[in-house]
Amino acid sequence: MFWPALSVAAAAEADPERVRLGVRLLGEALEDPEVALSYGGDGLGGEIAATVPVVGPIHVTLEAGYLRRGGHLVTAAGGAGAASSFWYLPMSLPVSWVADLGAVQLGAGVGPTYLLFAEPEVSNGADIVESGGKFGFVVNARASIATKMVRASLHDPDRGPRSLDVTIGIGYRHAFANLFGPDAGQGHDLSAARAALGIELVY
Repeated sequence: MFWPALSVAAAAEADPERVRLGVRLLGEALEDPEVALSYGGDGLGGEIAATVPVVGPIHVTLEAGYLRRGGHLVTAAGGAGAASSFWYLPMSLPVSWVADLGAVQLGAGVGPTYLLFAEPEVSNGADIVESGGKFGFVVNARASIATKMVRASLHDPDRGPRSLDVTIGIGYRHAFANLFGPDAGQGHDLSAARAALGIELVY
């Protein structure tokens, strides 16, 4: 689930007409300086993805991720305030153009994204939760490299996974202002540069 994201796919025996199901380690560098000050600028999380061929080289991918950061709110004096955390779930639907170059498959895409976020503040023993949602768009490029850890069945090659690929992706997400919640019309800027590393089962 990317931003404007960049994703390149290199796959031995690549087959662009196949469905791909993947899991990824996801890293993001948020642009919001307040989030960076309270929780650090970079964060790691996870993402699942399903890619389906539509027509010719055009593919659609559904991505959903989860990232969480722990830290402290910043006081007016610039010191550490109440303990807090910040988590968000980015969901994206990029449409990609995929090129099959034999042993290498390259793809790049763009599409809409939506994020749910929450910032539970632990203050005086009580939890004060701020939450909201944001729309945006992503641009991406990724590469998938086929391994020989999984192969198609010789008895029935049309059943089960045909390949296990390693995937590498980079990209960018632009997020607009909150649509609802206590900070509607403003709130954190969840635009981010992104990078991902994972595996995909090719069916």
